[in-house]
Amino acid sequence: MKDVETRSIKLDEEAPIEEVSTIPLGVVCFAAILVLGGAPNRVVTAREQKEILRLIQQDEVELSRLHSQLKDLEKRVDEPQRRVRDYRNVLAVAEALHASFKRKHQSAVESSSALSKLDLDAVLSVDDENVSRVQRRHLVEQAILEEEKNTTEMKDIADKIGVLDVRIRDIQLAIEGEETILSMLEVSKGGIRESIERRKTQLSVKKSAVSFRRAIPAEIWEEIFHLVIVEEEFGFKEVARNGKPPLPTLKLAAVCRYWRTIIMHRPKLWRYVAIPHYMKISSSQKDRINYYAQRLSKLSPLAYTYRHDFAEGSFPVDFIEFIRGTFTDYGTLELLSPNVGMWRGTALRRLLENLSPNID
Repeated sequence: MKDVETRSIKLDEEAPIEEVSTIPLGVVCFAAILVLGGAPNRVVTAREQKEILRLIQQDEVELSRLHSQLKDLEKRVDEPQRRVRDYRNVLAVAEALHASFKRKHQSAVESSSALSKLDLDAVLSVDDENVSRVQRRHLVEQAILEEEKNTTEMKDIADKIGVLDVRIRDIQLAIEGEETILSMLEVSKGGIRESIERRKTQLSVKKSAVSFRRAIPAEIWEEIFHLVIVEEEFGFKEVARNGKPPLPTLKLAAVCRYWRTIIMHRPKLWRYVAIPHYMKISSSQKDRINYYAQRLSKLSPLAYTYRHDFAEGSFPVDFIEFIRGTFTDYGTLELLSPNVGMWRGTALRRLLENLSPNID
């Protein structure tokens, strides 16, 4: 029951409840309905119905066109996305080659730097019996050749790096171009989706205006709801009001906005107030009783107590003090046996003494 009560308190927070309108449903009134999200509770005339049905047909044609346009844009997204994937694959290869060439270039630079520091003339002038002059000359020639090779290799690698730099920049620009196209396509898709949702909302309002529910005046709905509520409450009374209360008013108000709009402005549908048969109640139970009390207007409640065992929960509210401040009079107050539960003693007597029956 705690879940039911929590949801019931949130009913008013979901959307504002407009006062029941009796303005004729003409062009101006219908425009106001679209803006405010409200809906008059009266039956439309034949002329109004014809005009609204024509508008519904226009909306459905426009919705079909918008869906087709959105589908076309979604197809157009595929090609730029494929190109971006391809470009990124090429970019990954180019960047890997670039990194490899940079490492080779750095290695060649380090080797050339080391060779350039050698004193080759000193090697040739050394008079060493262990290493012949021919051998020293051969070593010097190898060093010179290696240095020349490094110089050539560095130039070749630098050229390749330069070419890759240009290609990488070109690929990055191509990716940016495709992503710009994708971004613009997404903006267009977003705009169309908003148009679709807006058109759907307008279509829903128009369909609601000519739906079969409008053939039944709000006053008849009120009587139907009242019969359902009385039947539900009578069924709960037959089981000695043991267990969760039915709360039919909250259930009916949760069916749709149209029903809720009617129910919220009909105090007599809120007269059955279920009161826990305990001296301490939970915050959600307090909120639910307050919710009913606020909608009774000048009517007195038809209150009754019920017994329901809670497995767990917090019950911080002193019921006697709360109920004394909530209802100053009542139409009926049906109690379970005062010897059952915690409703007994001076607290109950004080409550009953402070309440005055209202039989108007």
